[in-house]
Amino acid sequence: YGVAKGEVSVVGEARGKVGRHGLISEVARAAQVSVSTVSKVVHGRRDVGESTRSRVEALLAEFGYQRP
Repeated sequence: YGVAKGEVSVVGEARGKVGRHGLISEVARAAQVSVSTVSKVVHGRRDVGESTRSRVEALLAEFGYQRP
């Protein structure tokens, strides 16, 4: 994904340094969905309901996720 080993792809002082996979797990937990659902949203798949997609996207932004 263009991130060197040991670097992180998220920002946010409140969250501290969290790797991409850890962040996706946190977002999944907060949204009460599976990690695979968050992954589908991140990759733009269409097989996610609109309300779920909106909730996950809002949490990704809140958690400081930056797309690669």
